[in-house]
Amino acid sequence: MNTSIAVEGTSLDTAVPASPGTLRRVVVSGAIGNFVEWYDLAVYAYAAVIISTTFFPTDNPQVGLIATFVMFAVTYAIRPLSGIIMGVLGDRLGRKRLLVFSILTMAAGTTAIGLLPDYSTIGIAAPILLLACRVVQGIAAGGEFVGAATYVYEYAPAERRGFLLGLIQMGTGLCYPAAAFLSFGIASAVGPEAFAGGAWRVLFLLSAPLALVALYIRVKLTESPVFKALEAAQEVSKSPLKDSLQSNPRRLVSAIAYLLGYFGGAIMLLFFVPTYLTSVVGVDPQHASLLMGFTTLVFAVFIPVFGLLVDRTSRTASRLVSAGLHAALAIPAFVLIGGGSDAAMYAGLFLLAVLQSYYYAVGPLTAVDAFPAKIRFTSGTIAYNIPAAAVPAFLPALSALLVAQTGLNFAPGFVILALSLVGVVGALGLRGTRERSQI
Repeated sequence: MNTSIAVEGTSLDTAVPASPGTLRRVVVSGAIGNFVEWYDLAVYAYAAVIISTTFFPTDNPQVGLIATFVMFAVTYAIRPLSGIIMGVLGDRLGRKRLLVFSILTMAAGTTAIGLLPDYSTIGIAAPILLLACRVVQGIAAGGEFVGAATYVYEYAPAERRGFLLGLIQMGTGLCYPAAAFLSFGIASAVGPEAFAGGAWRVLFLLSAPLALVALYIRVKLTESPVFKALEAAQEVSKSPLKDSLQSNPRRLVSAIAYLLGYFGGAIMLLFFVPTYLTSVVGVDPQHASLLMGFTTLVFAVFIPVFGLLVDRTSRTASRLVSAGLHAALAIPAFVLIGGGSDAAMYAGLFLLAVLQSYYYAVGPLTAVDAFPAKIRFTSGTIAYNIPAAAVPAFLPALSALLVAQTGLNFAPGFVILALSLVGVVGALGLRGTRERSQI
């Protein structure tokens, strides 16, 4: 069966559909690459307190912790710019080259953090080198996810795209329980003192072997069949950024709005809730790590399950339902989490995880599915990375402030509600774009 590819109104045929083995390698390389990208962010959050004392020693621990989170934000802050650069190159030079570059760059930055000398050894050079590592990771992160999603999307049969992109998103999701369980396991095995003394570095060094596996697979893969078809038809965009901004600005803005809701829920579940459990609900830190490990495991496993559902419904319906359910049930989920009983807390965490799984199955698919092939990489990185840069900068702090000012444990649910409603508006703006049968 040949795959018909719509390229600016022209119908082209790829020579031979991808074999099951090739498709499997494409998906595995994308899943591992996404795991490595987000694993670093996850372990950085779990090791934040130790990193603050290692690289920012000060009489006021809060100052060091703030500096550590500023470094955390750097990776997000430069993503729009790095994403545009990577997207333009991906639309002009091809998907595969950028995927090889991004996994190499991400692996180098993550491994380097695990090897950096501390402040007591090299002084001010230590935080400067940490900043350099975060910048390197931000450059890689700008193109890694959308690049991997584009690559898998363009290899996958039209009727299986939701499921196969759900599998690479499951790779993203699995990094969170991995980080939680590894942090808990290493700290329990060596003791808190040894963990703070240097064993935390193992968390970062463990990403290197996985990155090498992804690199090995990617080097052996061929270019996306859709991009090869664009080249054959001489339809490769000469100005992907200009074309992305001019071709359909409403579609681009709508995709950004829809993905704001996606990132809002993601940041709340994956980066705010671990702190919320200890500081607001009063859960012991080690118990909170275990809880988040199981919660994020549920979250990861359900992503491809919802991907199957997405393949059987229209894109418009999937986008509206994923954002709408998040808006409707975020506050009840936080009411349960802070409800006072273990059973209610577990139910609330499960509900929040499942809601985010659905959004994860639809959101990143939208980043590549909503745009035509010739500008898919560039448009996708713009739509994906603007929310990625904007949301993490304020959401955790705003949520904590709402709890402190209102005294309501479920106040963070209002933050998710607001951003999910923006997501609903974005979904409405995307009606009619890129339904299941389209390339």
